[in-house]
Amino acid sequence: RGLAFFSLHLRIHDNPRKFKSHLPNSGNPLFFLGFLWIIREEKNKICLPILLEMEASSANERLHFGKMGYGCQHYRRRCKIRAPCCNEVFWCRHCHNEASSMLKNPMDRHEIVRQDVKQVICSVCDTEQPVAQLCSNCGVNMGEYFCAICMFFDDDTEKEHFHCHDCGICRVGGRDNFFHCKKCGSCYAIALRDNHLCVENSMRHHCPICYEYLFDSLKDTTVMKCGHTMHCECYDEMIKRNK
Repeated sequence: RGLAFFSLHLRIHDNPRKFKSHLPNSGNPLFFLGFLWIIREEKNKICLPILLEMEASSANERLHFGKMGYGCQHYRRRCKIRAPCCNEVFWCRHCHNEASSMLKNPMDRHEIVRQDVKQVICSVCDTEQPVAQLCSNCGVNMGEYFCAICMFFDDDTEKEHFHCHDCGICRVGGRDNFFHCKKCGSCYAIALRDNHLCVENSMRHHCPICYEYLFDSLKDTTVMKCGHTMHCECYDEMIKRNK
């Protein structure tokens, strides 16, 4: 039906006089104008949904362009952050902290405060802009997961990110699989609800084996029977060595 109306519209447009002669009552100009109006309306009914669908498809392709194609060893994302502390550009806060920890002068070493990040640079079009999920220039989605509190982006949604308001940061693993222990001051697996010994702020210290801060570490953490915590890999290594 759509092609037929397209064809009819083109025939009228190419030679309206010739087409008019084949219409009944073609001597009446009002009849001819009315017929043209009907053709135009029918064409719009067919064309408009097609055009809207094409526009939506194009916008969707632009939105997801480059997904999982950019990022660092820590996160897949389509933007970099400008560190407010030193005004340098990095893929993420971990990249910044690792670079900062290597500075020769210990007084220059520092860590970024994630909530203080104000500017990001789109990796697709290289446009610097205020923190937002969508690029203000090219319209690309700079992170399939975006947290406006942590200023955090990640394209890898299989991690099942969620923001814990009690922790004040984003976690991974799915909100339904964790609960926040008020006394321990951190999110624990559901299996540990009413099944662990509480130690106040047990996650807000460094791993006793590798000395990495546990609360926002990217590595998995285990809660021991005594209620204290350490990295899973560090715990396994300790057991392996019979320590």
